[in-house]
Amino acid sequence: MVRYLIVYFLESGIEMQRISLINNIIDIVKYNSHQCLFLEQAQSGIEIKMYDRNSNLSWTLNIINNDSIHDAEYVLNRGLYFVSDVGLRFYNVENNFPRYHTIFALLALNQFLKSLFLGIISLRIHLHKNEN
Repeated sequence: MVRYLIVYFLESGIEMQRISLINNIIDIVKYNSHQCLFLEQAQSGIEIKMYDRNSNLSWTLNIINNDSIHDAEYVLNRGLYFVSDVGLRFYNVENNFPRYHTIFALLALNQFLKSLFLGIISLRIHLHKNEN
């Protein structure tokens, strides 16, 4: 199934440019005044791409295998942050190094929340015993 990324003139709503895509676009985020990042979910993983409306060209910045993306946000002068099946991840667009890394793995978050919850329960039990 072919999908399209379509750019419209803001003032008139008339179609300006169109490029065809094969994968699902999960998110489109503004990079600068004439470029945007878009994240595609491919069968094998995530594709991080750049689109330039001045040239009507798109290119792949990076491919992350065996992962699925859920949401993304570009922070100016910081980089691209996105949530995937692995966890909260970061991609530095400006220098492309490191190519991407996981900030907080969901497994670690899950273990942290379990520990916190068990710690709160233990504290309540301990406080309850000391009050009697």
